[in-house]
Amino acid sequence: MPREVHVAASMQAALEQVAAHCSAELEAYARCVDSNPDDWTTACAARQKELNACSAKQCAHTARLAAPLPP
Repeated sequence: MPREVHVAASMQAALEQVAAHCSAELEAYARCVDSNPDDWTTACAARQKELNACSAKQCAHTARLAAPLPP
């Protein structure tokens, strides 16, 4: 499988896992970003941290994204 296809498939699978297991956190983060277009990186830092924590705890697939790609 070409690297680009592997990365895209891995990212899609990770997003699906996050949506399935962390939907409340994902929705809260998205609402925050939508409500703070000028300073969302600062305004939504706490929501992002909550989403990241949920993702790390609930989604085993997200841990594999950092793993090296097969040759």
